[in-house]
Amino acid sequence: MQAEHVRRFNVGVVYLCVARHFQPFIMILEKIRQSDWWIKASNYKDRHYDETSGVMLSDHLDSVLNSIDKIFDKKENLFNCQLLLLLDVFSINREMVKRDLQIVALLHDIGKPEDDKSVKVEHPLKKEMVSKRHPVVGVQAAMNILSSDDSLNEADKNKVYTLIDEHDTPYGLYRQFEKTAVVPELKVGKNLTTRLMTETELDCCTC
Repeated sequence: MQAEHVRRFNVGVVYLCVARHFQPFIMILEKIRQSDWWIKASNYKDRHYDETSGVMLSDHLDSVLNSIDKIFDKKENLFNCQLLLLLDVFSINREMVKRDLQIVALLHDIGKPEDDKSVKVEHPLKKEMVSKRHPVVGVQAAMNILSSDDSLNEADKNKVYTLIDEHDTPYGLYRQFEKTAVVPELKVGKNLTTRLMTETELDCCTC
């Protein structure tokens, strides 16, 4: 009987530790889903699908979130294994990367309902006038939702903002390669890396 009490106590302690670790992250996702931005996404038809499909932008964002989970959880997939191995080689924390990408998954396209390329706005990060494209609006939305959140430090928030801002860049480079068969210059990748990583992380990757 005493052994059973000890077992239950240990299980309870583990549960509390796990809950304490994940609660701030779960609250961030809930904060996103309770925002006015998410309401707009829930009422905006997703352009990746036919208009008659009934798939809304919020459905697409949730689907991307689920895909992030699969990348990190389905390790039997060769691509996933190689990706996770790269993180280990460069001493990049898997859980931190997963957390950042999960947040970005829900926010990366959330600016689409207010996309208007004919309008010029000040870029919230670069402080220059740019077209009101959905990644720019997405950064504004992320700042609005996350600015008062204490569970993320400023470096983590800036990483999330930059990922949202640049999320179309890799696909654009792929489309460019598909059309021209010209491999993008290495400096493009380096510029992205510099924007996304802290000085400490960059030092680790260049060792």
